[in-house]
Amino acid sequence: MDNTPLSDALALRATAFAFDAQRGKLPVPGDPHRSPDVVAVARQISELGKLVTDLGDEVLFRAADKDQARHTARVITNFAAAIEPAGEAASALGAVAHQLAFLNQTESLRD
Repeated sequence: MDNTPLSDALALRATAFAFDAQRGKLPVPGDPHRSPDVVAVARQISELGKLVTDLGDEVLFRAADKDQARHTARVITNFAAAIEPAGEAASALGAVAHQLAFLNQTESLRD
């Protein structure tokens, strides 16, 4: 992988598109057409985990390079900045999965 401004910009753009695609799959409160189930939420958590791993790999690849280009520090910062909100989204989805699992377990008690 080369470390040019163009290749780095393309990598950042591809990452942004991947996150936008994931955002489009998130459950929307009150929307009956996009109400979540445990399996769908678990898939979303897994996909977010892969994206976080990809972000970490992008940061590691550039940080470990002994001959960093002038723009590399800014690219590292941009990739690293996306990790926190991705982790927060995964955490929120974990809470949703927990709540949905609880509702599934207690469904028979609601009758």
